[in-house]
Amino acid sequence: MDKDNKSNNNDDVVLYFADSILSKCSGSFDDVNSAMIDHIHHYPDELWMLESYIEMKHRFGSCVFTLHFYNDKSVCIYDYRIRRPNASNLADVQFLKKALSNLGWNKLYPYHSEVDKGLDFWKSLWETGIVEYEKFENMYSR
Repeated sequence: MDKDNKSNNNDDVVLYFADSILSKCSGSFDDVNSAMIDHIHHYPDELWMLESYIEMKHRFGSCVFTLHFYNDKSVCIYDYRIRRPNASNLADVQFLKKALSNLGWNKLYPYHSEVDKGLDFWKSLWETGIVEYEKFENMYSR
Protein backbone atom coordinates (compact mmCIF):
# COMPACT_ATOMS: atom_id res chain seq x y z
CA MET A 1 0.00 0.00 0.00
CA ASP A 2 1.23 3.50 -0.80
CA LYS A 3 2.68 5.13 2.29
CA ASP A 4 0.82 8.35 1.44
CA ASN A 5 -2.51 6.63 2.10
CA LYS A 6 -2.17 6.61 5.84
CA SER A 7 -3.48 8.07 9.02
CA ASN A 8 -1.11 8.42 11.95
CA ASN A 9 -3.49 9.63 14.62
CA ASN A 10 -1.26 8.82 17.56
CA ASP A 11 2.25 7.54 18.15
CA ASP A 12 1.16 3.93 18.54
CA VAL A 13 -0.95 3.19 15.47
CA VAL A 14 -0.66 3.87 11.74
CA LEU A 15 -3.57 3.04 9.43
CA TYR A 16 -3.15 2.65 5.67
CA PHE A 17 -6.41 3.03 3.71
CA ALA A 18 -6.88 1.50 0.25
CA ASP A 19 -10.10 3.45 -0.42
CA SER A 20 -9.34 6.77 -2.11
CA ILE A 21 -11.89 8.84 -0.13
CA LEU A 22 -10.78 7.46 3.24
CA SER A 23 -7.16 7.95 2.22
CA LYS A 24 -7.69 11.53 1.02
CA CYS A 25 -9.50 12.34 4.28
CA SER A 26 -6.96 10.46 6.46
CA GLY A 27 -9.87 8.45 7.84
CA SER A 28 -11.53 11.41 9.59
CA PHE A 29 -15.28 10.84 9.87
CA ASP A 30 -16.13 14.54 9.46
CA ASP A 31 -14.04 14.85 6.30
CA VAL A 32 -15.28 11.54 4.88
CA ASN A 33 -18.90 12.49 5.57
CA SER A 34 -18.47 15.86 3.83
CA ALA A 35 -16.84 14.17 0.84
CA MET A 36 -19.62 11.62 0.65
CA ILE A 37 -22.34 14.28 0.83
CA ASP A 38 -20.63 16.06 -2.07
CA HIS A 39 -20.30 12.73 -3.89
CA ILE A 40 -24.00 11.85 -3.53
CA HIS A 41 -25.05 15.23 -4.86
CA HIS A 42 -25.75 17.11 -1.65
CA TYR A 43 -28.36 14.75 -0.19
CA PRO A 44 -27.22 14.63 3.44
CA ASP A 45 -29.95 12.14 4.41
CA GLU A 46 -28.72 9.52 1.94
CA LEU A 47 -27.13 6.48 3.50
CA TRP A 48 -23.62 5.60 2.43
CA MET A 49 -21.03 2.91 3.07
CA LEU A 50 -17.38 2.72 2.08
CA GLU A 51 -15.47 -0.55 2.04
CA SER A 52 -11.73 -0.36 2.48
CA TYR A 53 -8.84 -2.69 2.94
CA ILE A 54 -6.86 -1.38 5.92
CA GLU A 55 -3.33 -2.22 6.93
CA MET A 56 -2.64 -1.33 10.53
CA LYS A 57 0.79 -1.13 12.12
CA HIS A 58 1.31 -0.78 15.85
CA ARG A 59 4.04 -1.38 18.39
CA PHE A 60 3.29 -5.12 18.62
CA GLY A 61 3.08 -5.84 14.89
CA SER A 62 0.68 -5.41 12.01
CA CYS A 63 -2.53 -6.84 10.62
CA VAL A 64 -5.01 -6.24 7.84
CA PHE A 65 -8.75 -5.69 7.93
CA THR A 66 -11.52 -5.18 5.46
CA LEU A 67 -13.77 -2.60 7.07
CA HIS A 68 -17.15 -1.14 6.17
CA PHE A 69 -17.50 2.53 7.16
CA TYR A 70 -21.07 3.85 7.50
CA ASN A 71 -22.62 7.32 7.63
CA ASP A 72 -23.85 6.69 11.22
CA LYS A 73 -20.20 6.66 12.42
CA SER A 74 -20.16 2.87 12.74
CA VAL A 75 -17.47 0.55 11.40
CA CYS A 76 -18.00 -3.13 10.68
CA ILE A 77 -15.04 -5.51 10.75
CA TYR A 78 -15.91 -7.51 7.64
CA ASP A 79 -12.64 -9.44 7.48
CA TYR A 80 -9.61 -9.67 9.77
CA ARG A 81 -6.27 -11.17 8.77
CA ILE A 82 -3.52 -11.83 11.26
CA ARG A 83 0.11 -11.58 10.18
CA ARG A 84 1.66 -13.14 13.26
CA PRO A 85 0.26 -16.58 14.10
CA ASN A 86 0.08 -17.82 17.70
CA ALA A 87 0.13 -14.28 19.11
CA SER A 88 -2.50 -12.62 21.21
CA ASN A 89 -4.64 -10.72 18.73
CA LEU A 90 -6.73 -8.74 21.18
CA ALA A 91 -4.33 -5.80 20.86
CA ASP A 92 -5.09 -5.48 17.13
CA VAL A 93 -8.77 -4.75 17.70
CA GLN A 94 -8.06 -2.61 20.78
CA PHE A 95 -5.66 -0.44 18.78
CA LEU A 96 -8.11 -0.28 15.88
CA LYS A 97 -10.92 0.87 18.16
CA LYS A 98 -8.74 3.60 19.70
CA ALA A 99 -7.48 4.81 16.32
CA LEU A 100 -10.98 4.93 14.81
CA SER A 101 -12.40 6.69 17.88
CA ASN A 102 -9.71 9.36 17.52
CA LEU A 103 -10.89 9.84 13.93
CA GLY A 104 -14.54 10.34 14.93
CA TRP A 105 -15.98 6.85 14.39
CA ASN A 106 -17.94 5.72 17.44
CA LYS A 107 -19.11 2.14 16.98
CA LEU A 108 -17.03 -0.91 16.07
CA TYR A 109 -18.59 -4.32 15.53
CA PRO A 110 -17.67 -7.60 13.83
CA TYR A 111 -19.52 -9.07 10.87
CA HIS A 112 -21.33 -12.29 11.81
CA SER A 113 -19.04 -14.53 9.74
CA GLU A 114 -16.02 -13.14 11.63
CA VAL A 115 -17.70 -14.03 14.92
CA ASP A 116 -18.40 -17.54 13.58
CA LYS A 117 -14.65 -17.98 12.94
CA GLY A 118 -13.71 -17.11 16.53
CA LEU A 119 -16.63 -16.95 18.94
CA ASP A 120 -14.54 -16.84 22.14
CA PHE A 121 -12.22 -14.19 20.74
CA TRP A 122 -15.06 -11.83 19.78
CA LYS A 123 -17.00 -12.56 22.96
CA SER A 124 -14.00 -11.46 25.05
CA LEU A 125 -13.77 -8.24 23.02
CA TRP A 126 -17.50 -7.67 23.54
CA GLU A 127 -17.26 -8.38 27.28
CA THR A 128 -14.58 -5.71 27.67
CA GLY A 129 -16.56 -3.16 25.64
CA ILE A 130 -14.13 -2.99 22.72
CA VAL A 131 -16.69 -4.15 20.17
CA GLU A 132 -20.44 -4.16 20.08
CA TYR A 133 -22.41 -7.16 18.88
CA GLU A 134 -26.19 -7.29 19.07
CA LYS A 135 -26.38 -11.08 19.12
CA PHE A 136 -24.19 -11.15 22.27
CA GLU A 137 -26.36 -8.44 23.81
CA ASN A 138 -29.42 -10.61 23.27
CA MET A 139 -27.74 -13.82 24.46
CA TYR A 140 -25.76 -12.59 27.46
CA SER A 141 -27.22 -9.14 28.22
CA ARG A 142 -24.41 -7.50 30.15
